[in-house]
Amino acid sequence: MRLIFHAIAGAATGFILMYLALSMNFSSDFSRFAFEFTLLLLGIVILLLVFGVMSIVQMNKKAKMTLSGDEEDKRDIWQYKKYSDTSLGGTVALVLSIVSLGIAIITEQPIWLVIVTSVAIAVATLLSTVLPAMIKVLYPDRDLPKVAEKDYAKKLLAASDEGERHVMLEGLYRTFTTLNVTLLSALLLLIVYSVATGVSQLFAIFVIALILIIANAQYLFSIRNKS
Repeated sequence: MRLIFHAIAGAATGFILMYLALSMNFSSDFSRFAFEFTLLLLGIVILLLVFGVMSIVQMNKKAKMTLSGDEEDKRDIWQYKKYSDTSLGGTVALVLSIVSLGIAIITEQPIWLVIVTSVAIAVATLLSTVLPAMIKVLYPDRDLPKVAEKDYAKKLLAASDEGERHVMLEGLYRTFTTLNVTLLSALLLLIVYSVATGVSQLFAIFVIALILIIANAQYLFSIRNKS
């Protein structure tokens, strides 16, 4: 029932966005602002990457400190929040760097900008690779699996206590439902854009539809097989 509700909510949201989109002028040439927009995205990416590197250094430093009692509890809370913030920053940096590279290539920006955005992608990817390894540094006493291990998700859940599992599963379910709503809205917006501009977005529509089907099928089959 919840999935049906969220599907209806996504359709309603898409309808509202569609109505608003129909009143907009899609004929503007956004390529005129591509260079400035790419620089803006690149600036945000660089700030996020600097934040990520500094956070890793800080977490390493704090993890090596010998603490006890309340001070150790405060450090654990700080590490948890800092790791979460750094993970989010790394993900956003990777996505925005890929978007900026795409804009730079599609709008034929200077080659140096393409190279810089490519380097940003490489650094963001490296950050996303290094960050999971920090778990072992932050919690050396816990038998946590490595990201590269087979059945990592199952092993991570098995190594987590009941409270941690509840938080992870609640967050993942919220993410799943939000993904459904946003992707359904994106489908409707792409259809409106195609109609309004005459520029076919069928490939993107098919890709998003496929992602929706695969994600929902995987979720529902995993629940079905548990019964």
